[in-house]
Amino acid sequence: MGRSTDTDSGCLPIMDILVCGDLHLKPGGEAHSIEKIPVAEEIDFALVVGDLTHRDGRDDVALAREFVEYVTESVPLLYVPGNHDHMPMPERVVDGIDDAAVAHKTTFDTGELSVVGWGCTQRSLEAPLDVREFEALDPTTEPPNKRRYVA
Repeated sequence: MGRSTDTDSGCLPIMDILVCGDLHLKPGGEAHSIEKIPVAEEIDFALVVGDLTHRDGRDDVALAREFVEYVTESVPLLYVPGNHDHMPMPERVVDGIDDAAVAHKTTFDTGELSVVGWGCTQRSLEAPLDVREFEALDPTTEPPNKRRYVA
């Protein structure tokens, strides 16, 4: 997965990530074709960082599933829920779709990259993230030049 750089120099491998945030897809909204969203060949995986939809209706889940199915035809997708598409709705979106997963209070580790998903379970904000619970974020587990931060 991804292009590599010289790991002896301390550089991490290069990965191309499609990041989608705050799309707020709305059924019956403006007519936008999901198929017109380009997913470049060099993308290694897609990361949805909250608010894929605007609410938790049956038609919203269907539209979100359409988006996830389209993207996962090309690359794996990791979905971190936001306050508009909070848990457990994202689980219904990715259920049964190969190469799609929800990252909520979990770490997704490719070996080259760690993504700590800290999504929402309700529309209001939750308690702050304790970085010590996730090795990839814990400032005490790695020297400063070796730390990897992705939230």
